[in-house]
Amino acid sequence: MDDIVKDLWFKDYTAIIIDWEVSHLKRIKSMIELEFTMIRGLTKIPDLKRDHRRNLQNTKVYCTEVTFLSGRLVVVYNQAMESLKKDHYYEHSSNEDIAKYLGYSLIFHNWDLGIDNVLRKYYDKDSVERVFKQMKGVLDLRPVRVLLKPYIEGHVKICYPAYSILSSLSYILETKGI
Repeated sequence: MDDIVKDLWFKDYTAIIIDWEVSHLKRIKSMIELEFTMIRGLTKIPDLKRDHRRNLQNTKVYCTEVTFLSGRLVVVYNQAMESLKKDHYYEHSSNEDIAKYLGYSLIFHNWDLGIDNVLRKYYDKDSVERVFKQMKGVLDLRPVRVLLKPYIEGHVKICYPAYSILSSLSYILETKGI
């Protein structure tokens, strides 16, 4: 991931939206040093309270925003997701220290955007991931491990057209009022 970020920086890209799986405090600091604007998911931290209710596409969440590093941290609590995850979690474990954070997620950003725009942009990235997951299912592709440059390039060569198709279809449906 660090190499990808540096390559993007050398190619004059200045903004990025990244999922929580690739989040790391050291990586965030290096991206801040490169003056990237970013929206990133983060792993959970304790003692965060629900503050404001927001509507996402299929659910309602509670959000608050705090200063973090040289940006903002949006704390999202999804009660429906907590319930689903706890049911599954208690079937396989009983560690209450972990269970109390189910349903919480964190998003770091340093853009000049409000919470609603950050949430929309961050969760919009999921549409690309859903398309890729559907394509993998239809094509019966084996799991993709994008750690080496050739695999990353192949992944991008599949995801970019998928996103282009999805965007085009979304635009056409929107202009026709469907």
